[in-house]
Amino acid sequence: MEQTKEQLQKEIMEILYAKSLVKPVWITCSEVYWNIQNIKVTERSVREALDWLVKNEVVLYQGDKYQINKREFIEMSKRKAMEEKEMNENISLQPEKTGINENKTEIRDTSTESTITVRKNYLFYVIIALIAFLLSGILIGILCFNHYAQKEDITPPIIERQDSLSIQEMKISVMGYIKDEYTINRNFNNLTQSLKRQQEINQELLNLIRSQQEQISALVEYNRYQTQIIEHNQRENHIYLWIIGIAILIASSLLIAWYGKRN
Repeated sequence: MEQTKEQLQKEIMEILYAKSLVKPVWITCSEVYWNIQNIKVTERSVREALDWLVKNEVVLYQGDKYQINKREFIEMSKRKAMEEKEMNENISLQPEKTGINENKTEIRDTSTESTITVRKNYLFYVIIALIAFLLSGILIGILCFNHYAQKEDITPPIIERQDSLSIQEMKISVMGYIKDEYTINRNFNNLTQSLKRQQEINQELLNLIRSQQEQISALVEYNRYQTQIIEHNQRENHIYLWIIGIAILIASSLLIAWYGKRN
């Protein structure tokens, strides 16, 4: 099969490139001709190809000798480096394809094992989901139960302190002998002293009642303050428990989503 001009020019460039790999070398047309592999190519066709390459400034001509242009040498070096890189990549890919074909039997052998592993992962995923939702549901259920099962406020009734103490009219019972004596002796002074003593006793009772009312009022105020503190603490505890329950629910949902995405 005869070579075309393009093929011949390409082969000549390869020869000139190979000759200049170590150092720039000038070679004659005959040397180029003797390096052509196709025996049907004549020396005349080689010279015509060299003249065309010289005309296009791809090859240098001096004293009936030829040399590859430096720019073309660099371009060919880059092109050959790219071709070599692609060839190495293709070579590296071929063993992978071969390995894939060889691994088909291994994949078939391990298909049952992978199926068992997937089933185990799926079972573990379901168990985690059930535990997480169970915990969050129990906590939220306890909170709801406590919210609706709270007893009514059992604060003892507050005894309001009266601004004024009304004392019923006290009937003074005078002993019989005083009455007799009063009737008999008409001793106005003794009656007056008895009345004064009775008034002093009544005043002491009144003061005692007022002091007891003050103590009761203080206890009521203290009880009211303690009740407010307890209610405030209960509200805070319910808020914290709701936050914890919602946080557990969100964390469990995120954990389930992450584990599901991972598997």
